[in-house]
Amino acid sequence: MSLQKMIMNWTAVYVFILISCLILSVYIHFLEEWNALEEYNSRLLKEGINTDTMHTNVEVDLNEQVDLVYTWVNGSDPNFNRQLHEYLASINRKNTDVMELNRFYDLGTIKYSLRSVEKYASWIRHIFVVTNGQFPSWLRRNHPKLTFVTHEEIFANKSHLPTFASPAIESNLHRIAGLSKRFIYMNDNILLTSKLELSDLITIGGKYKVKFMTERPFMCNKLCNVNSVNNGVCEQNCLTESCEFDGDDCIGKKPPPYPGTDGAFMFDSWMGSIMHTYFLLNKWFGPKDRYVAEHGAHLFDRTIINKLNKRFPKEWELTSSHKTRHHLSVQFQFMFIQYLKETGQIDVVSDMRKARKCCNKVKLVVDNRSDESRRKQIEVCSLELKLKKPNYLVLTNSFTMAMSDKRKSIIEADITNFLETLFPEPSSFER
Repeated sequence: MSLQKMIMNWTAVYVFILISCLILSVYIHFLEEWNALEEYNSRLLKEGINTDTMHTNVEVDLNEQVDLVYTWVNGSDPNFNRQLHEYLASINRKNTDVMELNRFYDLGTIKYSLRSVEKYASWIRHIFVVTNGQFPSWLRRNHPKLTFVTHEEIFANKSHLPTFASPAIESNLHRIAGLSKRFIYMNDNILLTSKLELSDLITIGGKYKVKFMTERPFMCNKLCNVNSVNNGVCEQNCLTESCEFDGDDCIGKKPPPYPGTDGAFMFDSWMGSIMHTYFLLNKWFGPKDRYVAEHGAHLFDRTIINKLNKRFPKEWELTSSHKTRHHLSVQFQFMFIQYLKETGQIDVVSDMRKARKCCNKVKLVVDNRSDESRRKQIEVCSLELKLKKPNYLVLTNSFTMAMSDKRKSIIEADITNFLETLFPEPSSFER
C-alpha cells in the first residue's frame, strides 16, 4: 500500500473518530439536560413548593368564560415606521432593516390565527387584539366577538407611549377593560392546529398545565452561574453587566473586578430579560434551576399579574417605560409561570416523553433562503403537520440581511398560499 493511501485511510479513520466523539458529546449533553428537566419536574411534583407562598387551589369551572388576547403590529405601516425611526434617531440609535424584519415584519398570520381559533376554540368568549391603532384592511370591525384595543387604552402611564417593545405592552395587558379574570394570551404568529379546550390549559383542581422546554438559563457570563446572583454571597465572578453585577449581593462592598475576559458581553434583549426576571425570582424565592415554557397558548390570571406587579412595582414600571426591547425588562410570562410553580399551581407531566408528545409544535422559520429552498421547507412543514398532528404551528422570522420589496412580496405570497391551504375557509372576522 502506498504512503498516500495509508495517509488517506488514517485521515478517514481520524475523521470518523472525530465525528463519533462529537455525536457522543452532543448526546451526553442532551441526556444531562433531559435528566435535569425530569429531576426539575420531579421536584415540582414532590417537594419543589415554597410553603411560605402555598396557594390553596380552588375548583375550576371548565365552562367558565375566558377571553383571548393577541398583540399585533403592522410593521409596513408608514405611520408606525415614521414613529419608530423618529424615536431611534432621538436616542442616536441606528435603525437596522434586519431588526425591523425580525420584530415587526407582518406576514399576515393574524388572519389565519383567527381562522384557527374559530375552527378549534370557538368556545372562547371574546378576542382582544392590542395594537398601536392599526387595523387590517380585511377586518370586520363591528364583529361582536372581536375588539381592537389601543396602547393608549391600557397604559397607565401615557408618557411611556409610543412604545415599540413587546415586554412593555405585555406588562399592561391585564388592564384591558372588560377582560375576563383568566385569559389566554398568544402571539399572532401562533396558529392552532388541533382542538383546544380550557381543560388543556388548567385542571379542574385549579392547576395550570405548563410544558417546559429542555432549555434553561445557565451561565450569565463564562464564570458565573445564574443561581449565584442574588444568593446572598458577593462573588467576584458575577461582577459583569450581563450578571447585573451580582444583583444585591455586593451592595456596600468593594470586591475586586471581574477576572474573566468577557466582561463586556451582553445577551440579546429577550434572553437578557429572561435573565433579569430570573435574578428577581432568585431574590424572592431563592436560587434554583428554572426552565422556560414551550411557545404556545398560555392561560393567565389578572389577579396574579396584579400581585406580581405589586411585588416588583419599580421593575414593572421600568419595563412599561421602555420604548424598545431592553434587557432590564420583566419577562411577564416567565415570571408568571415561575410564580405558579413556586406556589404549587402547576400540573406537571412527570413523564417527559409524554410531555413532549402532548405539547409538540411544528415551527416554520422564515428567513433569507432561496425561493426553491423555502418552498421545499414549506412542503416538509406540511408533511410534519400531517404526521405529527401538533397543537400549534409557529411561524418565526429569522432574517440576517435586508431584502427588496420584490423579495418580500414573493415570501409573503408563498406564506399566504401555504396558510390558505391549511385554513381555506374565511372566518367571521373577515369582511
